[in-house]
Amino acid sequence: MIAAILLFALAADEGWEKLKTVKSGSEIRVFLKGKAKPIEANLGDVTDESLILGLKNEQKAIAKDEIDRVDARPGGRAGVTRESKTTNDVTNPQPPTPPNPYNRPGPSGSASSGISIGKPGYETVYTRPRPKP
Repeated sequence: MIAAILLFALAADEGWEKLKTVKSGSEIRVFLKGKAKPIEANLGDVTDESLILGLKNEQKAIAKDEIDRVDARPGGRAGVTRESKTTNDVTNPQPPTPPNPYNRPGPSGSASSGISIGKPGYETVYTRPRPKP
C-alpha cells in the first residue's frame, strides 16, 4: 500500500519536473480545476508548490493543486512555409473567329508565390494525476 502511494507521488512529481524544464518566457496555457477556459500567459517560474505566470502587466502565482493541465509551445522559431506555383496553358491555339487584338493565339501562363508564417501548436507538458479509487 505504501509502495503504491510512493509510486503515485513519484509519477505526479515527474510531470511537474518536466514543466520545470520549459524555458522561462515560453507561451503556455494553464487549465485550472473547474474552469473551461485556460489562462494564456508567458511562463515566469516553476517552484515545487506553484507556477508563476507573466501576464500583460502583472505576475500571477497559481498553486500546483489548482492546476489540471499545462500546455506549452515548443521552443524555436515560428514555422515558415514557402509556396510557389507556375502554370503553363495552351488554351487559345487558334486565332479567334472575329479578330480581336487583345486575344492573340499562343500559350499563356501564370506564376504566383507566397509565404506563410505560423506558430507551432501547443504540447501538453503537465497533467495533474487522477487519484485512484
